[in-house]
Amino acid sequence: MLDQTQLFKIGLLAGLVLVLVAALAWLPGASAATYEIHPDIALDARSTPMAMVAAYERLTDQYLVLVQDHLLGMAEQMRQMTHTLEAMDQRLARLDERIAQLETRLSARPANADSAR
Repeated sequence: MLDQTQLFKIGLLAGLVLVLVAALAWLPGASAATYEIHPDIALDARSTPMAMVAAYERLTDQYLVLVQDHLLGMAEQMRQMTHTLEAMDQRLARLDERIAQLETRLSARPANADSAR
């Protein structure tokens, strides 16, 4: 276990390190970094309308791919939902058969919508 003098020494050392780091951060030139950017822009020989048409074609191609991807995703979801609904239909058909068997065993009449009123 550390006694008070050791804790004082550790605290003093940590304080000195913090002061040293702060002093180094405020030195002149430490934060005066400048960046120079020299863009190299190559102008196309095509006219502006031609460049606009080419950009529009690229944009429409990208949009077409996006729409096709979404349609494929929707088709997969529809297949999954159809499979789920078919499974539910099969289960309901089996339940209907079981209820019909129970009704015949118990010689009960099937409930009609007219008799329930």
